[in-house]
Amino acid sequence: MKTSPLQVPLVFMTSLGCSKNWVDAEIIMAGLLQVGFGCAVDEKEADVWVINTCGFIASARAEGDDFMTKAVKWKKRVPKRRKIVICGCIVSSDFFSAFREKFPEVDLWLAPDDVPNVPQKFLTLYNENKVSAPTLQAGPKFLYDHMTPRVQLTPEHFAYVKIADGCDNCCSYCAIPRIRGKNRSRTIASVVEEIRNLAKMGVKEMLLIGQDITRFGEDRPGGETLMQLLHEIEKIPGDFWVRLLYLHPARYPDELTALYQNATHLVPYLEMPIQHISDKLLKSMNRKVTAQKITDIFTNLRKNAPQVVLRTTFIVGYPGETDADFQAVLDLMQLVRFDHVGAFIFQPEPHTVAATLPNPVPLDLAQKRYDALMQLQSSISEDRNRALIGQEMQLLIDDFDGEKMIGRTYRDAPDIDPVTYLVKFPKTLKIGDWASVKITDAGPYHLEATAIASAKGAKK
Repeated sequence: MKTSPLQVPLVFMTSLGCSKNWVDAEIIMAGLLQVGFGCAVDEKEADVWVINTCGFIASARAEGDDFMTKAVKWKKRVPKRRKIVICGCIVSSDFFSAFREKFPEVDLWLAPDDVPNVPQKFLTLYNENKVSAPTLQAGPKFLYDHMTPRVQLTPEHFAYVKIADGCDNCCSYCAIPRIRGKNRSRTIASVVEEIRNLAKMGVKEMLLIGQDITRFGEDRPGGETLMQLLHEIEKIPGDFWVRLLYLHPARYPDELTALYQNATHLVPYLEMPIQHISDKLLKSMNRKVTAQKITDIFTNLRKNAPQVVLRTTFIVGYPGETDADFQAVLDLMQLVRFDHVGAFIFQPEPHTVAATLPNPVPLDLAQKRYDALMQLQSSISEDRNRALIGQEMQLLIDDFDGEKMIGRTYRDAPDIDPVTYLVKFPKTLKIGDWASVKITDAGPYHLEATAIASAKGAKK
C-alpha cells in the first residue's frame, strides 16, 4: 500500500440486517487489517466507510439507502480522501443496478462472494485507483471456516458462529435463495474447532446461526446433522452457553427436546420462525409443514421441556389471509404462550411467487392485525416475565449505563430479546461477567434484578 505507517487508512464498518451479515463484516475487517488498513470507531475519523447491506425486504433496502445517502454527504466533506464501499445482500439482489445508478459516488461494490477477496480489491482501489467489478453469479458460494481470519466485532463475551449459509427452502415470499445462494454448511470438525478456540479466548456465549440450521450437513456427503454437531459441542470443556437461532419447523429434530433437558452448554432456548398457522397459507408459502406438526412441536416442548424459552415469528397480511386465518394465529399464541414473538407485515418481493398472488390484504387491515398480535404478545410476555419474580437466575453482563448493569438470562438472545437491569450489584462486577441474581420486577420487555453473589460458571 502506498502509504506510510503514519498514514494508515482507517475503515469504519456499518453492518445492517441480521447476525449472519455481521459475521461477514467481521471477516471483511480481518482481511483489511491483515493488509495494513486500520479500524475506526467513528465515521468522522475514517478514510473508508464500509456499509454491509441487507436486501431481504423493502424496509431493509430503505435502511441501506439511508446509510448510503449519509455516506455520500460524509464523502463530500473530504472528497479527495474519503471512499465509500458497499457490500452485502443489496449487491447480489435484483435491485443492485438501481442502487449503482443512484449512488455513483460509491468507490467499490462487493458481492457476498467477494468477502475473501476484499483485501486485494481494496489494495487495487488504493494503489491503482481502479474499481473492481463485484463478483456476481447465480447464487453466492462462499462460506468461511475456522481457518478464515475474523475480527470479533461483538462484545468480547459473545460471538456468532455461522454454521451454514444460503437456503434451499424457496418459501414463496422470500428472495434469500436468489440473494445468498443454495444451502451450504461447514463440517462438524470446523465448527467445533471454532467454538473450542472461542471458549479458550474467554467467549461465554456462542450463537449458532444460518438461514436454516436444521439443514446443517444436508448439502455434503457423509450424513452429518445438527444433532451430531450439538453432541460434539457438548464435549468441549469450559463454561459457556450455546444458543440456537433460525430453525425450521419442517425439520425440527425430536431428539433436541431431550437434549435441552440434559445439556451442559446448550441453553434451553428455541428460535423457530413459523410464519403462520393456517394450513392454506402454509401451503401457499411453500413452508412444507402442517399446522398440526407445528402445534405438536410446541405443545410437546411445553409439556416435556417447560424450561425451554420459545421464540417465533409471524407474517401478517399474507395474500388470502382471512379473519379466521388470523384468529388461528392468535389462538396458537394463547395456547403456546410464546416467550418472545416477532412479526412482519407482508411485503411483496419482486421475482417471488407471493408477489403475484391474488387477494392482497389491504395495508390498513394488515396493520390492525399486526397491532392486535403485538398487543396480545405484550400481555403474554408480561405474564411470563412476572412469573419469574423471586427466582434466582444467572445473568451474563452485556453493558453498563452509568447506573445499572444490563445483562441477559439464558432466556434472551442479544439484540432481539428483552434485557435484565441489575439495579444492585457489587462494584467489582464488570461487562462480560456472570452474576447470580434474584428477579425483583418485570415488564413485557424487561426484567429487574439484584445481585446475590458473583457467579463463576455458565449456570442457567
